[in-house]
Amino acid sequence: MNHIVSVLLRQARRNNASQPEKWLEDLQATKWTSVSAQNGQIIGTSVNGKSVSIQVLPGTSIADLMINTELALQILEAGGSAPSNSTRASFY
Repeated sequence: MNHIVSVLLRQARRNNASQPEKWLEDLQATKWTSVSAQNGQIIGTSVNGKSVSIQVLPGTSIADLMINTELALQILEAGGSAPSNSTRASFY
């Protein structure tokens, strides 16, 4: 999962260097239209007015993309620049 988050963070900075959070929020708001069974692409429309196609491994869903996008947003909002390499646990 950290690999997907890292890629999303890198793409967010590349596509909107001044506001990477905005790019990730736009990605979350994209109208995801399909997951291609043939090539594993997740296809969406309208991230900053552009069509988006993301190549993923078989078994990856739009929900996985949304979860990883949310993790990337949380990292940016916390002032981080990359996913943590350590495992954390919380007990309630």
